[in-house]
Amino acid sequence: MNELYVKYRSKGVFRKEEIIKDFPHLSLNAINSKIYSAKKSKIIKGIDSRRSIYFIVEPDQKYETAQPDCFKIASQITPEAIICYASALMVLGKFHSFLNTIYISSKNRFRNMYYQKIKYQYVTLPKKEILNKKNG
Repeated sequence: MNELYVKYRSKGVFRKEEIIKDFPHLSLNAINSKIYSAKKSKIIKGIDSRRSIYFIVEPDQKYETAQPDCFKIASQITPEAIICYASALMVLGKFHSFLNTIYISSKNRFRNMYYQKIKYQYVTLPKKEILNKKNG
């Protein structure tokens, strides 16, 4: 079984930076080779618009039509991604409609992206609210 599949199956969606951190004994070329091999074996698939985000393709899924959980993608857009506003309510099951936009805040701004008819949009959070939650 492929090491990437074994390591990240329970997580589902992961970043290349995680692979580098989790396999420190491997060179960047070796990591790229593992990614290439896993993609060729149809064990993982990359997010088209973000080269460093991958997801596990389960054995019961067709590789061509496999779709990861959109909230798992949102949480991996940046290492410190925070799902916000109505999107957070959707994750918690408290919002009974599905919006085609997932709002994400992060320490580092990122370009909005579209994947499988869903828009992943950067939003800023008011600094006062964040500070109050950390201190409170």
